[in-house]
Amino acid sequence: MANKVNNFTIFLNYFTPIGRLANKEIKNMRSGLSPNAVYQKRLSSDTIILQHDKTWKKSIQSTTVLLGSDGSKNVTLREKKFFENGFELLSIIKKSFCGMKKNSEKQVLYNTKTGKIEEKATKIYSLDGPSILTVKSTGNRESHFPVTKLAGSIHPAVAKKEILKNGDTIYIESYPHS
Repeated sequence: MANKVNNFTIFLNYFTPIGRLANKEIKNMRSGLSPNAVYQKRLSSDTIILQHDKTWKKSIQSTTVLLGSDGSKNVTLREKKFFENGFELLSIIKKSFCGMKKNSEKQVLYNTKTGKIEEKATKIYSLDGPSILTVKSTGNRESHFPVTKLAGSIHPAVAKKEILKNGDTIYIESYPHS
């Protein structure tokens, strides 16, 4: 069960190395204009999970930080934007700050009127490895291509374009390991 972070939680965190690291993250999450609470969950494997949500009129942003006992830190940022014309844009960014794991970004444009996904973009990359950007645009869509930031960054001269039988278009842009 996640507990709302208060002064007692911060005091208890001072007694473990992972807790002191969590206190630094809590301080970063609390800084800024968002008065929303930070929640903490301590797992049996001496891992701490922190959750912080920010809500605005047309968007919701959620930050989840997983702090491992080995000093690893995984951050997941989720943002959901609502548009007046019946669309929702969901963005998920996952980053790892320990080891050579791959980082990823995903953006999905959802049409609330039809209940279908119109555009889906995924980018997988690491500092020392390849970068692959895949964009799928559905056929007979109501919105104009591209809507997501990732799809807008695709380079038409480098990307491979494939049109499926149902009218969906897939773009793949790949940069090999350097």
